[in-house]
Amino acid sequence: MISLPANEFIDLKFSDALNYRNDLERAKIIGLAAIGVIISSKEDKKNITFQDDVKIILTAEVDTSESKWMQTARKLRPLVDYLSAVPHSLVECREASKAKIIDSIVIKVPDMIFDDVCAVYLEEKKGFLEVPLLDLLSMAKKGINLGNIRREIEIAFFRKVPVIITRMRSPSGHLLDKIASYSVAYSLLGGSLDRWVCSVSTYPYHALERRNLLDKGVKKVEV
Repeated sequence: MISLPANEFIDLKFSDALNYRNDLERAKIIGLAAIGVIISSKEDKKNITFQDDVKIILTAEVDTSESKWMQTARKLRPLVDYLSAVPHSLVECREASKAKIIDSIVIKVPDMIFDDVCAVYLEEKKGFLEVPLLDLLSMAKKGINLGNIRREIEIAFFRKVPVIITRMRSPSGHLLDKIASYSVAYSLLGGSLDRWVCSVSTYPYHALERRNLLDKGVKKVEV
């Protein structure tokens, strides 16, 4: 049996600028030490009040299907601690993986869009692969085969690219707790259980060191 500490967890896509105050209380209840709050502008950042008990890490996403996504990324980069790109094709994924200002690639489609070339780019710049758990659940409910996503994750692990599972709120406001999160990831994606505990329970420790997020109070979880 694996024991998970209560107060050393983080979710990088936990809330947004509009809802974060209410979500801070939820974060305390489920035992998060830090949460990621998604912002999209300077105004969003100005409206964030940073806390002592639950640390706030500012995050943002850019959609690479938009024609000016790189311009958007450049504007957001100075505002956030963590910037991810959401590609929809192999070409978009390779371009985003190579871009130095992008921290992670988010896999939200069942098609095979992340290959070894993308993984090499991420490894070289110390980037990450991110998988949103609610998107996985949605695809599974629709009967969509997740085989390609499993292969993409294996490519990332082979290249020693950290894989991060993000939970976020569902439209109904429901939050998956830590245990449910890694159980769902393990059930849908297979592989080693310890792998998903490490990916879901906390931001991987070597990833923290890469981005200096240790200064924000994010800690290593011993499994």
